[in-house]
Amino acid sequence: MSTSDLMTDSRSNAGTVELIQFIQGDVKDRKVLHRILGSETWYACLLESRTSEARSVDLELMITEPLGKLDDDPWFEFAKNWCESGVVTPVSRATLISLHGIDVYWCTGRAVIRSPQDRVEAVRRALLEFAVAERELVALEKNVHASWRSLEGDVPTAFSYSEANVRDRAELGKRFQTAIGLQARMSRIIPLIVQPAQYPPTLESQLHERLRERLRQEDRLEVLEQQLDVFQRVYEMCGQRSSDFMVARSGHILEWIIIFLLAIQLILAILEYLPSSTTGT
Repeated sequence: MSTSDLMTDSRSNAGTVELIQFIQGDVKDRKVLHRILGSETWYACLLESRTSEARSVDLELMITEPLGKLDDDPWFEFAKNWCESGVVTPVSRATLISLHGIDVYWCTGRAVIRSPQDRVEAVRRALLEFAVAERELVALEKNVHASWRSLEGDVPTAFSYSEANVRDRAELGKRFQTAIGLQARMSRIIPLIVQPAQYPPTLESQLHERLRERLRQEDRLEVLEQQLDVFQRVYEMCGQRSSDFMVARSGHILEWIIIFLLAIQLILAILEYLPSSTTGT
């Protein structure tokens, strides 16, 4: 399906579907729709077709134009159903935001814009900036959720470390690095989510703010930060226990080596003394 393919329904407007991929780094030979600035630079790039890069599609965006005011507008039902029927399993229901004659439906991996042609660019920019932050935030939440069981299993190690835990030392180190990596990844999306209110407000800034509020991005970011703090504290304690145990074990080994050498020296001294003692008698 090309970007010019029309998605039609008997109850709704025709819409143009854009396949969008968020990338960092080299964007040579790619069609860039929008450059998203934060701690890092993201590029929203348009894909020409689904067949060659199906797994690379981060967002399917349908753009429609209003046809007129209807008493019973079927567009809302159509847009909601289209959003929730994407390839990516939605984590929640489609969210509707209406603002200044603009309607936007958002769901995981899909979005629908209904806007007059002269406002499409501003609405798309706001949606793309929101989408890249939401994509990263959801990915972080999934990673943290998947790591809770491992964390709960490692909590006893933060209190007591023994010889049986030595074989898990490398794995604990990897989990600590993962936790720090997630914190670093979270810090890079903070500028995309925590933003001062723009004055004078524009359609783009108001829509972006409304999307962030409706999806509770700042609240979710705060919860995520607290969860990652727990991960960091636990694995820092595990690392300290592991380090103390290994130092103590090395000290004990050294003590036994010294004791062994002293014992050998004592035995040699006794063996040296015995012949001289026998000769004297």
